[in-house]
Amino acid sequence: MTKKIHRSLQKKRKTLPSRRLDIDTRLIEGYDNAMRSEWRLLFAAALSCFLTAGCTISLTLRDSIPLPELRREGYIVIPKPVQQPQGEKYDCGPEVAVAILDYWRTPLTLPEATRALKTDQHQGTPSPALLLFLREKGLVAEPRKGTLGVVKNAVDSGKPPIIMLEVSSQPKIFANPFNLERVYHFFIVVGYNDSRRTIVCAAPEGRGYEISYAVLDDAWKSAGHFLCDIRLPDAADFFRMGEEAESRGENDRAIALYRKVLELRPDDAASLLGIGNLLLAGGKKEAALEAYLRAQKSSPADPKILNNLANLYGEAGTNLDEALRLSEEAVRLYREELDAIRRRIPPTQSTSEGKEAQRTLRAKETELAYALGTLGQIRSRKGDHLKAIAAWQSSLETAPLSLTDFRARRWYEIGLAHREMRNDARAREALTNAANIVKDPALKTRIREALAPISAPR
Repeated sequence: MTKKIHRSLQKKRKTLPSRRLDIDTRLIEGYDNAMRSEWRLLFAAALSCFLTAGCTISLTLRDSIPLPELRREGYIVIPKPVQQPQGEKYDCGPEVAVAILDYWRTPLTLPEATRALKTDQHQGTPSPALLLFLREKGLVAEPRKGTLGVVKNAVDSGKPPIIMLEVSSQPKIFANPFNLERVYHFFIVVGYNDSRRTIVCAAPEGRGYEISYAVLDDAWKSAGHFLCDIRLPDAADFFRMGEEAESRGENDRAIALYRKVLELRPDDAASLLGIGNLLLAGGKKEAALEAYLRAQKSSPADPKILNNLANLYGEAGTNLDEALRLSEEAVRLYREELDAIRRRIPPTQSTSEGKEAQRTLRAKETELAYALGTLGQIRSRKGDHLKAIAAWQSSLETAPLSLTDFRARRWYEIGLAHREMRNDARAREALTNAANIVKDPALKTRIREALAPISAPR
């Protein structure tokens, strides 16, 4: 059974609390510019299910949308149904969250979603909260400015998108408890029909909304054509999420995400390296060694892997001959990479290509500086202090001046090496250089302690 609903409302502008009106108007007007970055988009699209102003939208409310029936009618539809629960009148955010999670086999109850999203009758569900919630549940949720073509592509690939439309002209279907001029609603698109020129969106209790192409754009416009692509993460997504977790200091979560990568790509060297680094930081040297060795087997010419493995051996004071070989090979490979980058830098460095090459060059020089630091430490462990000093001096020549504690540590190591060789004047000079730039309190204490016995000439 199909019930046709068409309603046009012409209302005078209501007086709303100025704070809410200012925020909502600014978000709507700034949406296009905010598309330049995802975080700006997230907050520019922070339109809750209840905002402000009226337009006309024509919807056909179908009592049911069985996918086989839609296919017989000529619709292109997703491969399996979307089961959207029925909540309170302001619960469209939790409703679509539960439906999408169920579609991707992550069960959740509507009350759980409502609590997690902090949805209530006063604020509805802001779109950034919905997107972040779906991400926390393990899905990739990417906001973008939607078009009909994007919607079709998502349906064709079996990945139903979430869109936001203005539904102010449908008060019998969509709640407007505060009598606002504009009311917005989240929809999950499950199909489309080019012959009938309509899309079909899921509705609670197995029903669906049929919206014509002619009115879709109008209803979409004031929501900035908000659309959220949703899919299961792939290996690249898991790796990116692992890097993000690592940058926030969430090491256990980062390790778990890197292991997700390995489930899909068992020999992924970057993930093995990330796991090794985090395990070593947590004091689990044997497990870190296992991860590094697997990474080396997968990518034997990666200088970062070779350097980190050499560093582990050097810190443990074991297998120093192999550590020295690995460290020297890492330095050689880094220098080859730098030579190749320098050859690619265009004569005009002010171009975008030239600027990107310079950024790559500086990043690689920093990695070389760390590798030279490792080489110096291993040579020092083996008692070759002169060659250790040479490596640390090369590290200082390569490292950017902004890495003050890194540079202070190299001067500190040079000072200790000179002290081992009974060269107090040079030791004092190097340790003084370290003391003048160090910021880390623990390193500063060690430098002062090393400097104290040789603070004055004999």
